[in-house]
Amino acid sequence: MKGYFTLEAALIMPIVLGIVFLVIYMWFYAYDRCLMEQDMGTSLASGVYAQNVNEEQRVAGMLAKYSSIYKDQYFGWESGQASASYEMGELSIKQNGQIRFPFGGLRFWDEDNTWSHERLYKATIIKKIFGIRTIRKLEGLIQGEKND
Repeated sequence: MKGYFTLEAALIMPIVLGIVFLVIYMWFYAYDRCLMEQDMGTSLASGVYAQNVNEEQRVAGMLAKYSSIYKDQYFGWESGQASASYEMGELSIKQNGQIRFPFGGLRFWDEDNTWSHERLYKATIIKKIFGIRTIRKLEGLIQGEKND
């Protein structure tokens, strides 16, 4: 009768510690995923705001920017190959990555012991004159003028 606390602790503590480690590992996954998306957004913005470059230079510069930032900040993230493209005024970057599941033997629903994530970001590049004309039209609408 006096050893019931020891028995309960021996049964409950591994379960509690496993849940705590799983939650911490989920935070690492969320952190790495957010960092990957932040890197993609930063490189996409650098590609959109690049001036006096052609399409190939814009895409190459964007990929170079993506490969040079924050790679040492990831916890356990394994990034795939990033791809970027420019088609008809739309710039896009695509990236995937994964992190290993900490308790591989406990994942019964499939045989892949990774948590993976894939994201595609797109941005439209507008001409300067189009932007200026649009802003002037909006200013006219706000002030009550009629514009074509």
